[in-house]
Amino acid sequence: MKKILLLISCFLITSCATYKGYRQVCNSWIGMNESGLVNSWGIPNSSYVNNDGSKVIEYVYQKNVAIGGYTYTQPQTIYHQGNVYQRDLYGNTSNRNSYQYTGTSTAYVQKKTPTTYIKNTCITRFKIDKSGIIRNWTSQGNSCKAKTPKKYNKNTAAYSKPITKEQGKKAYELWQKQRKAN
Repeated sequence: MKKILLLISCFLITSCATYKGYRQVCNSWIGMNESGLVNSWGIPNSSYVNNDGSKVIEYVYQKNVAIGGYTYTQPQTIYHQGNVYQRDLYGNTSNRNSYQYTGTSTAYVQKKTPTTYIKNTCITRFKIDKSGIIRNWTSQGNSCKAKTPKKYNKNTAAYSKPITKEQGKKAYELWQKQRKAN
């Protein structure tokens, strides 16, 4: 039961996000400028310069997820048995007028599922050449997942990766033409 809950929880947490999607997102940065990455992803957690003048910047994502710890009620059957004594007119009891009984009742007992903590991490390193262009990347961890990016849509002028100035100008011109046409 614990394994099933764990699998369901993990599926819900990462639904639609895959490593393939993460690869596509990171691959979209290859050939792009470092400043665009920093503008999009934020300041890196660490960076260092290699002897050849290239640079590596590192982004670290860490999050602990608690699964379980839920309270639920479980029915518990309680068995009863005993004697019932009948009193006579004078208030006296005797075994002659006693009756045995047996029965059950149900009580609901609160229980709690055990709490399991899962440490999600993703460390992504981008290698940047001397001119500030991203050349490759690596990642490690159990949480390097993303939704598969959408392709360019001419109607909305949306890209799945950061756009260059030229692409931005084209998208703006397209938007201007559509606006004038309406």
